[in-house]
Amino acid sequence: MSTEPSTRREDARNASQPALNAFLPLVLIAASVFIVLVWQVAQAFEDRSALQNNITRLEAATGPAIEAQKRLESFVMDLLELSKTNADARKIVAKYKIQYTPKAENRAASEEKAAEAK
Repeated sequence: MSTEPSTRREDARNASQPALNAFLPLVLIAASVFIVLVWQVAQAFEDRSALQNNITRLEAATGPAIEAQKRLESFVMDLLELSKTNADARKIVAKYKIQYTPKAENRAASEEKAAEAK
C-alpha cells in the first residue's frame, strides 16, 4: 500500500508536465504574433503620416499650376469671344484650332439656358 500513493503522485506529476510544456510554446507564439501586429500598426501609422505630408507638399506644388490654368482658360475664352468680331483673333483661333467644349455640368446648364431662350 505504501507504493500506491507515491505512484499516483508520480502519475499526477507526469500528467501535468506535458501541459506545462505545451503552454510555454503557445505563449511564445501568441507573444510573437502580438509583437508582429503591433509592429504592423506602427508601420501603418508611419505610412499614413508620410502620405499626409506628401499630399500637403503636392497641393502646395500644384497651386501655382492651377492658377496658371485658370488664367489661361480665361485668356482663351476671351480670345474666342473676340474672334466673333475681330479678324485677327479669328485667324489665331483658326491657326491653332482653338475650340471650346463645355464641361458636363456646364453643358447641361448651357442647354437649359438655350431651351429657355427659345
